[in-house]
Amino acid sequence: MAAPVGDLRGSLLHPSAGGDSSFSSLSSDVTHWQPNAEHTAEIVALFEKAGSTDNAVQQQLAQAFQTLNAMVDAPCYLTEILSSAQFSSDVRQLAGLTLKSNLQQKQPHALPAFVSLYIRPRLLAAIEENEKTVRSAAGSAITCLLSLEGVGAWPEALQRLFQLLDDAREDVVDGAFSALSKIVEDAFPELLFLSSQARGDAAAPGASDAQGEAALAGAECATAGFNGGLRDTQEARPGREGARGADEEILAQFCNSHLLPKLFALALPPHKPSVRKHAVACLGHFAQNRAFAPQELFEAFFPQYWQLLGQLAQESDAEMTRFVVQGMVQVVEVRPDVVFNVTSGEAVLSFVVRCCGHEDYRVRLDAVEFWPVLLRDTGYHQPLHDYRDHALELLRHHLPTLLPLLVKNTTYHEYDYLCMDPSQLEDDNAEVADEARDIKPRFHRQSGPEGASEEEEEEDSRGTWGDGWSVRKGSALALDHIASVYREAVLPEVLPLIEASLVDANWERREAAVLALGALAQGCQDSLEPYLPNVLQFLLNLCDDPKPLLRSISCWCVSRYAAWICRHEEQFLKPVLVQILKHVLDRNKRVQEAACSAFATIEEEASLHLVPYLPDILSTLKQAFCFYQTKNLLILYDAVGTLADSVGSALATEAYSREIMEPLFGKFQNINNLQDPGLIGLFECVTNCATALGAYFVPYAQAVTERCVWILMESLTQVDRFEKGEQAERPSRDLIESCLDLLSGVTEALGPEMCELLAHQNLNFIPLLLRCCQDPAAGMLQSSFALVGDLSKHCVKFLQPHLSVLMPTLSEHLLHHATSVQNNAGWAIGELALRAEPQFIEPHVDSIASKLIGIVNCPELHRSLLQNVSISLGRLGIVCPAKLAPHLGDFLQQWCIIMRHAKNDEEKANGFDGVCSLIELNPEGCKECLYELVFCMLAFQPCPEKLNQKFALVLQALSQTYPDRWQALHDTTQTACPFLPPPMQQAVQLRFFSAGAQPAGSLPNMSTHS
Repeated sequence: MAAPVGDLRGSLLHPSAGGDSSFSSLSSDVTHWQPNAEHTAEIVALFEKAGSTDNAVQQQLAQAFQTLNAMVDAPCYLTEILSSAQFSSDVRQLAGLTLKSNLQQKQPHALPAFVSLYIRPRLLAAIEENEKTVRSAAGSAITCLLSLEGVGAWPEALQRLFQLLDDAREDVVDGAFSALSKIVEDAFPELLFLSSQARGDAAAPGASDAQGEAALAGAECATAGFNGGLRDTQEARPGREGARGADEEILAQFCNSHLLPKLFALALPPHKPSVRKHAVACLGHFAQNRAFAPQELFEAFFPQYWQLLGQLAQESDAEMTRFVVQGMVQVVEVRPDVVFNVTSGEAVLSFVVRCCGHEDYRVRLDAVEFWPVLLRDTGYHQPLHDYRDHALELLRHHLPTLLPLLVKNTTYHEYDYLCMDPSQLEDDNAEVADEARDIKPRFHRQSGPEGASEEEEEEDSRGTWGDGWSVRKGSALALDHIASVYREAVLPEVLPLIEASLVDANWERREAAVLALGALAQGCQDSLEPYLPNVLQFLLNLCDDPKPLLRSISCWCVSRYAAWICRHEEQFLKPVLVQILKHVLDRNKRVQEAACSAFATIEEEASLHLVPYLPDILSTLKQAFCFYQTKNLLILYDAVGTLADSVGSALATEAYSREIMEPLFGKFQNINNLQDPGLIGLFECVTNCATALGAYFVPYAQAVTERCVWILMESLTQVDRFEKGEQAERPSRDLIESCLDLLSGVTEALGPEMCELLAHQNLNFIPLLLRCCQDPAAGMLQSSFALVGDLSKHCVKFLQPHLSVLMPTLSEHLLHHATSVQNNAGWAIGELALRAEPQFIEPHVDSIASKLIGIVNCPELHRSLLQNVSISLGRLGIVCPAKLAPHLGDFLQQWCIIMRHAKNDEEKANGFDGVCSLIELNPEGCKECLYELVFCMLAFQPCPEKLNQKFALVLQALSQTYPDRWQALHDTTQTACPFLPPPMQQAVQLRFFSAGAQPAGSLPNMSTHS
């Protein structure tokens, strides 16, 4: 019997308690490792206690595992247990998973040779075990080991796994397929990068044509046969860093020459069904990673893959059908020319439509995924965009069959109930605390200049339909996309079905109809307008249904028509708000969630139309804070923050500020656990409220700032401890970023009064901010530089003593890989340049200006970045014109093109003011871009009077200094250079050369240049 955890002794987990030796004392020249039986038993005892629910036991186990992982030969013990049949399958699986984690934490070259020699053969042997969990754990460990040491360092792994594909034992074949699938999937990022290097395209940041040629040359070297090729290529590049490219070439060669041909052979009869399914699933990994796409490494295999899908589509097996549907989803993006050609387009659509009504739930789940991929906005993806019209016309003929299937699929299935939290069906569970596993981690939302990524947009789209994915939600999403494309054309097919279900006695049918009605909202809202007054009233009545699921879906559906409701706000906004706010206080937590989310959606649409209802809104939200559990608190924070964003300064009254801040401040003061999942949501909410309340936030500012400083200190201490190896768990930086953003919000709310807070020693967070500015994490840098910029506007004197460190840091990060970091660094530089004393800025101008000019001359960069950097460049011209003027010709033309489209505000005026100062000192710098300069000045309308006068002085002087070039701007008959159209010539004359403009003699220095 295993010893209780409290009785564990020996050198393994308690070195100080005695024992024969410590693992850490093993020398590096060990060649033949042997396990210590006592240590093995001790580790097995740990795994046997791992299922304990006792917190004290779990804490002790965590410490023991931390000690174990620090031991140099821990992988040997873990492999010994994993590969030994004398232990239970649960213990062996845990040993394998712990081994995987241990290997993942190691750096390349960190594994001693004796460890590798011991674990390699035993891991391969474990692939042939009868227990599936053991085989799977061994495959994961093999994948980690190959990632750590490189494929070329262990060629026997791929060789043996490949050989096992032909083994007569099904379990062994299963293990080999499982391991190979994991190895290939783990390597796909590097394989695709290798492919992009070979192309020399933008997918490989920094990859030059020479690098691409080198990658291809390296790949050609690995063609000397399977066994020899693996070894020869590795020997050519002995170092791990140098070998990384070779490792990917080896794996690519293995896939090309051996694995892929084998998979295609095994995927067809007469091989066993289990083997065929493994082969097709493995091929699916390649397809999902776009490996068969044009110009990718394995493009040559696409015809085979497409032919295989066609053959498998003829089979009746549901699992094979799933593989075909999944393949179709992948192929439609990368090879639309094949999917929608004359011969296959009709067949593909017919097949997927049939699968949407397949008797197998999983087939339907995969099939409904096809339509959003086909129908979403594809302007960014030119190949699919080119074939889209043809595909849409083909699909139009299938709508009478497809749409009823999708509507039918929106009804609850037994799978939905199996996956559903029982609390969704309870009448009153408002006081029941949430379980920790039900609370998803909240990550800090960065507000950078970039648009949403494709992944984020997909996540938002999914978020509309809830967390867990199902056929009913996938069908609703498909209806949403179809309605957005075909609009009123879908109504004849779906409206009769929805109308019949809305009055059905079965509440599940009514619920499904509401879901379908919500799915139509984005695409068919205008066509449904004649029906919406009655529909809306019907939905508001359903919000009071006894069934919680019907109440929640009705609240959601109402919010889908928020835009129409707000266009008719006099008639409909009040009754909608009354009903939605009523259910914000519902006794069912799922209904609370739906109503609170619906209210947040309505807030964004209604904006200032909410102001008359603020007393009722704030009263309701304050009540919700009294009994919401943790999960819904996150949604409530979002709703309050969105309200502050939507109505802004309308909240800035004493009564409203008290109503909104009392519950938030109570939550804020009770922070004592930095792992609280609600902290980030709370911080983001308070940030928005601080910005909206302005001076009315002052009573809370000191306490909020104190708590932020404390959290920053604690969190940064954890980061430092982790980096020193004193803490095992990697701390999250999201909370630090939220703290920094909240301090920015407080600074913006208090303005100059923030200086009074910073004057207190315990509130001076500047040293902590400087530490954050040195962090490697992009999110930390983005938030830190934003706070630097906000402090510069109001409290620059607290930053000035640190500018000798801060300015080089900002300058360095102008070249950061993340646009948001570049953007905020450039913006902060401009704010400091405008407000700090010149002697603190001047030593750094040369370094900063060279980087700013480089960015300005890259027009393909993000527009917001280019505009911020251009403004900062102009502001430096105010501070140090003599240093910057000689470089004016290097950037002015592109600067004018960028600023022509920038918002006409004070920041733009500052930038232009500095550029005019530079032109005064170096008119030669604008000789080649008079057209762009004049165009940009004309576009600044309305323009501050003082700046407009400066424009006039500059242009009058330039017209006299370069009369030939100035005349060419007005000559519409010449084609040698750009000219101003007659309307623009008149505008120039009126604004800058009228009788009221000052004479050019105001700039005498310009007349000396020719």
